[in-house]
Amino acid sequence: MSPKGFCPFSLFLFAVTAGIATTSMSKSKKSSNKKKQTPSLPACTVIFVVGAPGTGKGTQCQLLIEKYPQWTHLSAGDLLRAERKRAQAAQAGKGDGGDLELANTIEACINAGQLVPSSITVRLLEKGMTTSFAANGATHFLVDGFPRGQDNIDAWDAHMTPQQHRVVKVLDFTCPEEVLVGRLLERGKSSGRSDDNIETIRKRFATHVQACKPVLERYTNDGILETIGSDRSVDEIFAQVETVVMESTKKQ
Repeated sequence: MSPKGFCPFSLFLFAVTAGIATTSMSKSKKSSNKKKQTPSLPACTVIFVVGAPGTGKGTQCQLLIEKYPQWTHLSAGDLLRAERKRAQAAQAGKGDGGDLELANTIEACINAGQLVPSSITVRLLEKGMTTSFAANGATHFLVDGFPRGQDNIDAWDAHMTPQQHRVVKVLDFTCPEEVLVGRLLERGKSSGRSDDNIETIRKRFATHVQACKPVLERYTNDGILETIGSDRSVDEIFAQVETVVMESTKKQ
């Protein structure tokens, strides 16, 4: 017996057992940390969907993903509005966090009918893609409302690699201005969106026409621009959209 009344073998056994337990806990913790890591986004297929507000881009994207669930719809505008609401909720103590400064920047731009800084938009799009892949393995994306100008193109090209994020087609939805104004005013009656008023609508249309010129030029030169006339019935528009998307993916 040891001077303090403990058997040396018992002390040895205790030390070994404690060491095994510590090692086991350490391995368990490392395993848990690995499980929490978000998987990297693999090479994916992207279709940009552009057009002035009210052209029905979102409706057509929804119809497409309902029929072809391998596609995921990411609306640049919805992602920006969601980020704004998340940060505002966090400020009110009702959310799990958010960047209030980022939210305020988005709020000011949307209310003024101006474009949100491209770096913010691309960051949120990448986050949306990665989250969708982690959730359900999504690798085909309809990116709605992007790019809206040269800055968007530059930010995308700088941050996303052609091999990793392959843009196979750009759908350009077109429609007369007065038709769009009528559609958006009607939508504003139920949407509750602060930017669905006639003054902001006209600002947004003018901004779109001016900013989108380099977008149309770039992707026309790349040979991947497709014009979609949206002053037709939903079914007629979808027939064209479906054909274009299916032909684009067959060429991969």
